[in-house]
Amino acid sequence: MEPLEGACSYLKDTRGLPAGILHTPRFEGCARIDARGNVAFPHVDEDGLCGDELKNRTFTGFAAGGEKGRWLSHESARDQRLVFCESAIECLSHAALFPDAATRYASLGGKPNPKQPGLIAGAIKRMPAASQIVAAMNADDDGRQLADIVCTASEKAGVPGTRVIVQEPIAHNDWNDQRRANRLADLPTAAAGPLHQVRLARAAKPDHRCRAAAGRTTRRRDDAER
Repeated sequence: MEPLEGACSYLKDTRGLPAGILHTPRFEGCARIDARGNVAFPHVDEDGLCGDELKNRTFTGFAAGGEKGRWLSHESARDQRLVFCESAIECLSHAALFPDAATRYASLGGKPNPKQPGLIAGAIKRMPAASQIVAAMNADDDGRQLADIVCTASEKAGVPGTRVIVQEPIAHNDWNDQRRANRLADLPTAAAGPLHQVRLARAAKPDHRCRAAAGRTTRRRDDAER
């Protein structure tokens, strides 16, 4: 694997991500460049590294011989929110749209395999009590199915006081589309809106189960917002 310098133009110019986002404390070392010039986001499972989520201008896939686990940002002891997205690029885009020093991120790499729900629950178990879990998937049926998996995993994790929010992009299919649209329109980060100003498709009950409320756009203040 090579350092990330060669991928800067792809991440900045093609994906619209802030220059240097992968050199911030949250994301430093969370991606590398493989021998073919792809940006590789390493997935891990209970045994360690299990594969790489690959991205490039003309290619999206998973490294041959590996299998999906979960891609993770770095953690901080003060984190109060965990955001799950479909891809690592979308995690970075979400972080650019909704910057928050107390949020960590995880990617599933698309359609989950049988072991990934357990890995999702494991990531949730590492959060402190009364944390917020955000299922920030794509605005389509597949994304909503993934959000349901996160909701179920949160229930199984059993972290006291956990609240689950399902967040979808507005007027775009995924978070990178929304990030690029903001950038092309020269909109400031704040134009994406704070976390509570999004479509809340489902909300968590105290016992971690998600209630369906699809089709509504709700503006509700998030008491975890800082």
